[in-house]
Amino acid sequence: MKLIEMGPSLRGAIIVAAVGLVVAPVGCRGSADANHHQYAEAETGTKEAATESQEDAKLIEEGSSVSIEYTLKLDDGTKVDTNVGGDPLEYTQGQGQIIPGLEREMVGLKEGDTKSVKVAPKDGYGEVDPEHRREVEVQQVPEQARQVGAMLSAEGHNMPIRVHEVRDDKIVLDFNHPLAGQTLNFDIKVLSVK
Repeated sequence: MKLIEMGPSLRGAIIVAAVGLVVAPVGCRGSADANHHQYAEAETGTKEAATESQEDAKLIEEGSSVSIEYTLKLDDGTKVDTNVGGDPLEYTQGQGQIIPGLEREMVGLKEGDTKSVKVAPKDGYGEVDPEHRREVEVQQVPEQARQVGAMLSAEGHNMPIRVHEVRDDKIVLDFNHPLAGQTLNFDIKVLSVK
């Protein structure tokens, strides 16, 4: 397996535990794999816009095409990602295209609504799984990436691979999602519902 160093983008990558991949730069924007998560309660807060035109607006339900603006922060306040001022995130409700904890909290919202959603790890990118770490020969990792925390990518692998440990003759790679084990705090605004 040949690994290539990549930038630190974490956008929407999915959990995949695989080895033996041909490696090349890969974008990290994608969807969460709903099969790796169980539903759990999320703490939420909602502010609804109170205009007459929005009272008759379509509510988000199964099958709705939804467009949102979001900011994602960790519990310590670190901003991980945002699309505010950029392209909206578009998804179809109920299709598992966004993480389960966020998707569940979108039901019943309408265009113009804002909401803060706290998503537990098991409803986001899962807990850290030690089984998703693999040892590789040092020569398989680019020299400039042979340091703990370096991010790599592999062709056919939709998320970053993190260097977890560097030994004399081996490097331990972490295939867990970079946000595994983290509580996710979303501030969202619904831009459209169709």
